[in-house]
Amino acid sequence: MTKRRTAKPAARSFGVHRLGPRGLRAQLRAGYTERPQSDHEVDFITPQYAVVYIAQGAGWYADAAHRRFTLAPGMFYQRFPNRPHTIHIDGPVARFHIAMPSQTFELMRLTLLIDTEQPVHEIGLDMALVDRAKNICAELESQAERKLMVTLLAMQQLVIDMHLRTRSPARAPTSGHIARACELLRQDLGKTVRIPAVARKVGMSNSAFRKTFTRQIGIPPGEFRIRRKVERAMQLISEGRLRFNEIALRLGYSDAYAFSAQFKKFTGLSPRRFQAQSR
Repeated sequence: MTKRRTAKPAARSFGVHRLGPRGLRAQLRAGYTERPQSDHEVDFITPQYAVVYIAQGAGWYADAAHRRFTLAPGMFYQRFPNRPHTIHIDGPVARFHIAMPSQTFELMRLTLLIDTEQPVHEIGLDMALVDRAKNICAELESQAERKLMVTLLAMQQLVIDMHLRTRSPARAPTSGHIARACELLRQDLGKTVRIPAVARKVGMSNSAFRKTFTRQIGIPPGEFRIRRKVERAMQLISEGRLRFNEIALRLGYSDAYAFSAQFKKFTGLSPRRFQAQSR
């Protein structure tokens, strides 16, 4: 019997660069990427301000101070001008980016739209945002030089809308049932939470809840809760007031070994290694 070889999905990526030389030095950039493998960037620096929205894939973001933030579908992270950052996203990955001049960043920071202490935000999985980004790519590519300001305004509006969603969760496309479930899964991280019990609380069957949650958020409800626990662990480790076994108990792990194993699975680092990098 001859084995049939399954073709691996090919990467699909396109980007547009305007105003200045091609590449990272271009003042206006937009692009969309789909690839089956993981993304990994170490100490990445761009002179512009950029946002990257994740439609598929999960991993982490580390800023110049070595603080780590969880990344998952429905989140966006920011590239602050001339500040290094590192990201790792397990494949398959789908994401878009919008990059604008550093002056735009200064204006948005001046009006308190941007908080540089919070480079990662969760706004919910919304493919309409992806469609808007693709439209911006097409417009940026075909726009006449004298009308690029119009496209820049569209880029700014998309980024502003994304930031505003961080302040008004109700604007995210997640349904009311799933939004309520997210709230429940973020609570009492030290207690055991059964997913069927969460489903009942939001008025859904267990199977329908799991399918709907995964479709809207991009990851299963159990993984969503684990990631919230790992995020909290990152904060506690960075604060440096508790020992690892104390953090493990506070977050509901049976012992420090179980905590360390799950922490490393989702961050790529042991708690001790993460602590060393956070100093």
